[in-house]
Amino acid sequence: MSLHLPLASLKANGQEKNCSKMATINVCPGGMYLKIPENGTLADVGSDLTFCLSVPAGDGYSPRPGQLAGTGKVLRIDKLDGGALGLAVRFDRKLSLNFQ
Repeated sequence: MSLHLPLASLKANGQEKNCSKMATINVCPGGMYLKIPENGTLADVGSDLTFCLSVPAGDGYSPRPGQLAGTGKVLRIDKLDGGALGLAVRFDRKLSLNFQ
């Protein structure tokens, strides 16, 4: 499902990463696809990720803002237009949901 959610926090192999310009391109029950801006570096295939996605309040999402948190593994890295990278991530378990 096409779902553009910004990353609130991200760790790759236990190291905190600057994720201010990163967002999902799509999210499904088993994983997500992240877009990393031009010249971005993050992780290698097989890297473990710990992440938190921001969910804005609004139609189609939730009446209140919230967060989705979880862990996953990088399965694939693609080169996208404009020098950006795409990361295919498989979730290790169900996401934790927190809506205020």
